[in-house]
Amino acid sequence: CSLMQGQVPVSDCSFDEWSSWSRCPVECGGGQQERSRSLLLMEKDCRVLESENLKQVRGCNEQACDSADQCKLSAWTDWDDCSQECGNGVTTRTRHVQQTGDTCVAALGEVKACITRLCDSQDCLWGEWDSWGACSRSCDGGEKRRSRSILQHPSHEGR
Repeated sequence: CSLMQGQVPVSDCSFDEWSSWSRCPVECGGGQQERSRSLLLMEKDCRVLESENLKQVRGCNEQACDSADQCKLSAWTDWDDCSQECGNGVTTRTRHVQQTGDTCVAALGEVKACITRLCDSQDCLWGEWDSWGACSRSCDGGEKRRSRSILQHPSHEGR
């Protein structure tokens, strides 16, 4: 039986071996470890969701920090709003040390990718033409010039 991801079995995808689990950032109180692997060969129409097939996260050192010589940490704050109104951004959350100790090694902030919505493309916006300038020559074919400025540059794949 092969794991299904959308309509394509993940068994049709070729992966390298999982990396080792990362070092746990805390001695107690709960941290996160992760490991990853890469897609080596795509057969058929292999579509892989990164969170399920290329990266794994697990809890570590989840025992309570109840010894007097260990630090105590506050709960994590809620995740902040995404740093971008559209497109790729980041969101953060924090916690603080409530009691320090000999083994107070802990992450006080976390960052993760976020996307609120896709950005709408915006085309270039031109200003009005200036008046024609004077002719560059009094006879024998001179030039007249005029210009206009860009009021808004294109963004998000606009023209």
